[in-house]
Amino acid sequence: DSGKLQTLDILLKRLRAENHRVLLFAQMTKMLNILE
Repeated sequence: DSGKLQTLDILLKRLRAENHRVLLFAQMTKMLNILE
């Protein structure tokens, strides 16, 4: 669902700006490639 990806994108940008670390788990490697 693209809405979830948009929300994740916003959240990751906010966390990165605050120097947080994030660990993501995904069942599909394609999804990890998209997120990279």
